[in-house]
Amino acid sequence: MEFTEGAANTRNGVFNAETNLAPEELLDLCLVGSLLTSKPVRFNVLRDRLSELWQPGQGVEISKMAENKFLFQFYHMWDLERIFQGGPWLFDNFMLVLRKTKFGEEPLALPLNEAEIWVQIHQLPLGFMNENIGVLIGEHIGKFIGYDA
Repeated sequence: MEFTEGAANTRNGVFNAETNLAPEELLDLCLVGSLLTSKPVRFNVLRDRLSELWQPGQGVEISKMAENKFLFQFYHMWDLERIFQGGPWLFDNFMLVLRKTKFGEEPLALPLNEAEIWVQIHQLPLGFMNENIGVLIGEHIGKFIGYDA
């Protein structure tokens, strides 16, 4: 894998390029991301804003892999899960689509064109507050994933 721009690697505010993890373990701590836009992305601004916004306890390394494709290397599973589950994330009003990586997958080939979002419906009549209506609404919006009673 070859990156087109340098990465920011900070752990607790200190630059650190060393790790004792095997390649499989490193990939378990990675997310691949892309912004849903065709506009060019200023990588340095994206890297700095997301690092400041996310503030992972053990740090994050953000690398540009290709135009509008980024690799986010975390150093603790808790940080990765907090960011992955805490979305959706926006940068300059464009959604950042994130996907977990697996050993053996090519990060540049991962499809990054959809994201799971939680939808809350307001002022729905009481008789329509059930799972069947939730499924209908979810399928109308996109792909239904789950219902929160």
